[in-house]
Amino acid sequence: MAEDYEDFYDIESMTDEEIQALVREQLEEHPDIDAARLDFLVSDGRVQMSGRIGTEAELQIIEHVVTDVIGLKVDNDLVIDELVRQQQPEGADRANAEIYSRGQAHGG
Repeated sequence: MAEDYEDFYDIESMTDEEIQALVREQLEEHPDIDAARLDFLVSDGRVQMSGRIGTEAELQIIEHVVTDVIGLKVDNDLVIDELVRQQQPEGADRANAEIYSRGQAHGG
């Protein structure tokens, strides 16, 4: 999958610190992801991800961004933890419920 990305970034010319910043920047564009809770260690263009996330959907978004959008190889040590999901002020469940209720109120 890592080869299926469109190469928008010249990863080979970036330092590990620049790649790490790019990963955080890209993940911060997704409101469901709290990138501050995650650790990314980059070495020779490979990223090791660790930390706790709340849902499988978050994991899929993170993996998609890192492998398909940026084009990095990944060692994934992320853990899905329901307690994290409960601590998130705007968790995916709450956002989905709000969207659903607005759609119902408007005849959707």
